[in-house]
Amino acid sequence: MSYYSEVQVEFQSVTSLLAALLRVSDPLLNRALNQNELTVHLDDTKANRAMLTKIQKRYPQVQVSMTGASSLQGYGGGRRKAHVIIPRRVVRGLTNDIGFFMGEDKSAAIISDDDRKHFKNAQWQNEMKQQYGLEQAKDKCRLEGWTFQEKKLKNGNIQLEIAV
Repeated sequence: MSYYSEVQVEFQSVTSLLAALLRVSDPLLNRALNQNELTVHLDDTKANRAMLTKIQKRYPQVQVSMTGASSLQGYGGGRRKAHVIIPRRVVRGLTNDIGFFMGEDKSAAIISDDDRKHFKNAQWQNEMKQQYGLEQAKDKCRLEGWTFQEKKLKNGNIQLEIAV
């Protein structure tokens, strides 16, 4: 039987996390994302109802519900709760769903021990952090009314030029 473990992450914004997941160059995730199988389960609050509209507008391929954190499906029936879920049935080679829990005082990537070889490696984590940070900066620019241009550098880094 496989067990889930948590990896503490700095992800606090659902919209930035979604953007990072959709941008990260990961062949295992691409199938799930292209088949409209990524799901978001928000708590039913005023702030989240406003976020719902933003998510649906920006990411029409993402399924959103206002039911709060939902159960991850694990091998042997193991269950954990998450707000963003990538189902195992659409990602070849996974034995369990992958989830992201976004609480007020902590956030965590929830990945089973069986699937950790792919999703807990340093390269994947670094790319997710880079994409998430980029999306956070772009959201801040949009909020402030600033314009920005994104450039991918030869070394793989991403440069964001901002006009205030």
